[in-house]
Amino acid sequence: MYEFIIRLVRTDVLTTENIEDFFRGTFMDGIGQVIIRLNRAGILTVENLLTAVQQIESYERVFIDSVLGFDESGVLTQEIYNALVLHAQNAEGISRDWGEGRFIVDSSLLHQNHLDYLLNYSREIKANRDRMPQIHYQNSEGIDAGGLTRDFLTRLFTAITNTGQLVTSPDLEKGTVRFRMLEEAEGITKEKLKDAFNAIGTLFSHALHGKSFTIGTRFSESVFEVMPALLKCDESPSMPSDLLQPQYREALIIYLQKEYSQHFNENCSAAEFVDGSKMPEGFDEDLKKDLLDDVTNELFATSLVTRGMKDQLRSLGMSIDEIKALTAKELSDRIQGTLSHDQVLSALNFDGASSDLKDNMEAWIRGLSSDELKKFIWGMTGSEALHSDTRLDIKVDANLDKASLPTYHTCFKSVDIPAYSTKEDLAAKLEASLAHLNPEEGFQLL
Repeated sequence: MYEFIIRLVRTDVLTTENIEDFFRGTFMDGIGQVIIRLNRAGILTVENLLTAVQQIESYERVFIDSVLGFDESGVLTQEIYNALVLHAQNAEGISRDWGEGRFIVDSSLLHQNHLDYLLNYSREIKANRDRMPQIHYQNSEGIDAGGLTRDFLTRLFTAITNTGQLVTSPDLEKGTVRFRMLEEAEGITKEKLKDAFNAIGTLFSHALHGKSFTIGTRFSESVFEVMPALLKCDESPSMPSDLLQPQYREALIIYLQKEYSQHFNENCSAAEFVDGSKMPEGFDEDLKKDLLDDVTNELFATSLVTRGMKDQLRSLGMSIDEIKALTAKELSDRIQGTLSHDQVLSALNFDGASSDLKDNMEAWIRGLSSDELKKFIWGMTGSEALHSDTRLDIKVDANLDKASLPTYHTCFKSVDIPAYSTKEDLAAKLEASLAHLNPEEGFQLL
């Protein structure tokens, strides 16, 4: 990733005039904030910009703690040293210690221990002033400028929806699962499950607030249909049976209509079913009660997610009324993202591509299966779905070896492609690059 930044500096693409825009909004909190502070202080120049980036690369993990020794080595200039000390002493709203805000992940244990990772990551957000920490994978030198966080969240939510501890029917096709009822399992108490649902809500709120990641299209429409109704309630239910109280009636009816309509005959509405004034043919009282118990338990889990989302949004300074006004589709699109061939094609921004290569690239994308498209987008972004305003940069470099494969820069949502001579060569190299991408195992070629 730093080679990419340094190359931008060397080719005059990244300058003191545009560097602040370049770093703003990424997850490179420490590095980006140092660069911005240096630039605003007038210390960065065309001559020392490359040196500053290179030295921050060299010492990125410990330079705030150890900066007092760097000036003696002559590696940093006195001006840059002074600015770093100023940053370490006076930074407000950012980590004072470079070691803060780093979340260590053992990728080999992520699927197995996803609940613990979910809970610990949420706690780290709270400890880090409600800011998402940088991800650091063990035994990896990758630096998180956004891509590693998106990758971690993709893999975390994949584990959540594939294991069944927090969701229903994990074997169903993605996009159909719901949050499941609270059921103690071996080593998992109901209190831990409640905390896990709240933690999911915390992550949902960050997806809404920052639009820097999506979790992928995994959950049923009913989850997002019911959230505005739950947000309207002044208090959250403390137990599943509370959801039978009048203030939660709208949420309960919505949930029944979306998830259990197959149980009603044509003449029975969800409202009538909840009231008990009319019961679908073939349902006796015991079955009706069991069905309603299941619904209230599942809806209670969704209410815990909504409560976690509401609490975090308040901490982030986002208006709850703004979220209440969103439709279920808008909520889903902003949290889960969307993905289609047309959406990807409209997001493409070509740099250095001939008209033929551009046409060939677009044709290749149109021919991808849905799984291949998802993998390609994961390679470019770390996520498996996109926000509506995501931009994907395709950079064609005539100086790159045409025998090499495309190189994905996940943090910057871009891919570098040699100027392949033929449509067949382009397709073959892109397909070979996809073979190296596996969202379940993490970065291999990136």
